[in-house]
Amino acid sequence: MIKEKVSLIGLGSIGQKHLKYLKKYLPEKNVQIISSKELSYENSSKNLEDILNFDPGIIIVCTPTSNHLDICNFIEKNLVQKIVLVEKPIFNKVENFNAKKNTYFCAYNFRFHQGVAALKKEISNEKYRKVEIRCLSYLPNWRKSDYRRSYSASVAGGGGVALDLSHEIDLALYLFGNFTKKFYEYSKKSNLEIETKDYLLLNGVFDNDAKCVIELNYASKSEVRDIIVESEDKKWKLDFLSHSLSIIEKKNEKNVKIVDIGSVELTYDHQIKKLLNGDLKLFCTFEEAIEVVKLVDALE
Repeated sequence: MIKEKVSLIGLGSIGQKHLKYLKKYLPEKNVQIISSKELSYENSSKNLEDILNFDPGIIIVCTPTSNHLDICNFIEKNLVQKIVLVEKPIFNKVENFNAKKNTYFCAYNFRFHQGVAALKKEISNEKYRKVEIRCLSYLPNWRKSDYRRSYSASVAGGGGVALDLSHEIDLALYLFGNFTKKFYEYSKKSNLEIETKDYLLLNGVFDNDAKCVIELNYASKSEVRDIIVESEDKKWKLDFLSHSLSIIEKKNEKNVKIVDIGSVELTYDHQIKKLLNGDLKLFCTFEEAIEVVKLVDALE
């Protein structure tokens, strides 16, 4: 049994997801919840300062993005040698935050997807020349409460499709390396009742000269989430919705190998298990998370 103690700050939808898997590996007494909600939980509090007495080894921050900086500043001021996992994006803009006493990571859980690992292995020795990364969805469908009141709809709350769907930007940098933007459109194109931008089309190039297109949209009635990579003679399609990685020979497109890669849900389990075991190799570092925010900042 893992004996680590964990404080979970925030219990919205993603906080509840983390709690589900924390409870799988830890007894209830080892998990503290800091939340504004009324809870009948053994270690729960509405006061962030109660984290000091609980003294966890790991802290998971699941509040709205606009609160991340204040919480990280509190942790840095009052605690030392903690592992801090902050939900994505780490901040809603580049901030003056100097992490010295604790170690910070950002919860880009798609890094723990079996399909991402399989694709990374497949292309490691390939001379790919084109990459397309897409996440098209419809905001009202994935906000259980009124989407108009969610942080996704609020500029001050840290919403906007580039931040909300920044998994795709992190995956671009994680899988393919440094990215230089060439052209982009970042705007509000729909009639959704939000003040944030709901569409991003970003064209650029990686250091190996492979061209890349990233398309993010949360006003799309058709749902798509995939990564397509092409070399001169092969094409790989990682489809997160159908849980498959297709490997296609261009000379004979009937020659298709399809690999079952599991669901996105499994990534939350893998992420928590590795976090509790101190296996941090796949986690997005603070520095990497800031690179994502810098890229988004440059679109404004």
